[in-house]
Amino acid sequence: MTESREPASHPSRLLLPVPGLEVSRTWDVGLVRVHPAGSAAELVEEARRGARPDLPAWFQDRSDQAVAELGRSAVAEVEVEGGIDEAIVLVESALAIMRAVQHIENPASASRIQTFGLPGQAASALISYFSLSDKAPGWKGAGVLGGWSFGDESHAAWTGDPAYRFLDQALKQPGDQRTLLQRRALIAIELLSQAWLSWQPDTAFLSAVMALEVLLGEPGDRDKKFRIARRVSYFICGWLEGSYLAGGRPACPLLALPLRARGQPGPDLERLIGDIKAGNVRPCTQFFDVVGLYDARNQIVHGGSLGLSESQESQATWFIAAWLLRPVLRWFAEHPDADLPELDKEIASLPAAPWPPGERPRDSSHAEHD
Repeated sequence: MTESREPASHPSRLLLPVPGLEVSRTWDVGLVRVHPAGSAAELVEEARRGARPDLPAWFQDRSDQAVAELGRSAVAEVEVEGGIDEAIVLVESALAIMRAVQHIENPASASRIQTFGLPGQAASALISYFSLSDKAPGWKGAGVLGGWSFGDESHAAWTGDPAYRFLDQALKQPGDQRTLLQRRALIAIELLSQAWLSWQPDTAFLSAVMALEVLLGEPGDRDKKFRIARRVSYFICGWLEGSYLAGGRPACPLLALPLRARGQPGPDLERLIGDIKAGNVRPCTQFFDVVGLYDARNQIVHGGSLGLSESQESQATWFIAAWLLRPVLRWFAEHPDADLPELDKEIASLPAAPWPPGERPRDSSHAEHD
């Protein structure tokens, strides 16, 4: 008896347009290859070699029209087994990473009005309205005002920085084979990307703070904000003195005094936080900025609205991409098989400044207790 077999499926190479994106050269981002604007015609011509010459004229016309449309922007090339739906998912993930590169390398770029994406992701519109009070029509522009261009310098950073190499490798891994830190990084950047594409400030704020929690939060903590604030401070606190990560700087009490096992402050840290709130001790701005972010996040979730303006949201969350992402991703790249408790051990190894001030320095193991 002859055994029947299903025909083997063949992967499909697809080209998708990315309006608003300019690249000076080809970028390989995970499993996606991004080509400069104008590349579509050559790529299609190469693929057409050997194709049937007797295709109907209407099909040829439609193909030429599609190529012309693709030629107006950068195009993303991807090879998939599952067709266009799988291709869209892969390209969206790659573009989220490129947005992160944009904001790390160019912190002053305007996240909402200078962006790019698949059609519909980064759209522009003109809203026409009529004022019954003034008895006159009006117009207001909405959405993206301009795209973003990556030059050769950005590409050199993409191919050379360990933070970006970590992301590229994470994208290439099947989802079920990614490490804990790879999963943290990709989910956090997807949430940040959603924040950058959102035009609702409270929603954007929630996405950004959730990204911070995914990046540096501990799942088992009952009160997550203090450990997140400690980890953030370790990476970026003290731009004048140098970061704790760079070494040679004793840990301030906010980093050195123990947390409880579920993330709440231990007795000494709780007392210090109370003294700071009472105005008796000068606070650490970075630590309490993060605590404030998390408190505002809870106000949105449980109160329904914070009523942020676009400017307020941007000012509150801007530091995540501008200062924090690169050193965190580099740390991830240096510890590929670790998770964040390893980071806590690193923080605990810092020499501890005396506390209270004037007392002899004491050994701090940062031990957590119930």
